[in-house]
Amino acid sequence: MLESDEECECTMTEEEIRIYEDQVSKSGGFDVSPVSGDPGYRCIIQPWNNTNSALQDFELYSQLAVNEYNRRFKEENRVLEFVKVLKAMGRRANLFVFYITFEAKDVGDGGKIKIYQAVIFYGVPDIEVASFRLKPDDHEQGSDNHGKEWLWEHEHLFREKEARMISIN
Repeated sequence: MLESDEECECTMTEEEIRIYEDQVSKSGGFDVSPVSGDPGYRCIIQPWNNTNSALQDFELYSQLAVNEYNRRFKEENRVLEFVKVLKAMGRRANLFVFYITFEAKDVGDGGKIKIYQAVIFYGVPDIEVASFRLKPDDHEQGSDNHGKEWLWEHEHLFREKEARMISIN
């Protein structure tokens, strides 16, 4: 549950907060609408401005994710080739966390272009591909057993997901 900080005044309505939390829960942070009110804190996931320079950064981060996938699955001869960025979301805390949806060609599956999602931690000077998955279908998002599990997932993201589940129950 989002809580306002005493030093910051949240101007989001309870309904806006509920909608935001529902979108984050369903999409894992990859598909969240812009927030109209002031959340009163900086750690909210927002669509990222895809200017030319930002798009180049997201292409670089997506390529890093593909490179990490290829490194991790080299023994299994699983190879991806980056195609293009579809969407980028982000939030700023102690570091930037980007939720990037992109296309990549699955060389081992006849060159089919598939949609992948990666969570990127960007903190000066380090960039880490924290998590990576094949994008779940829209009707599968938010489901605990959707068949598109993370191929790897950063421990911090797992703890965030657990905390969201506890606050929902």
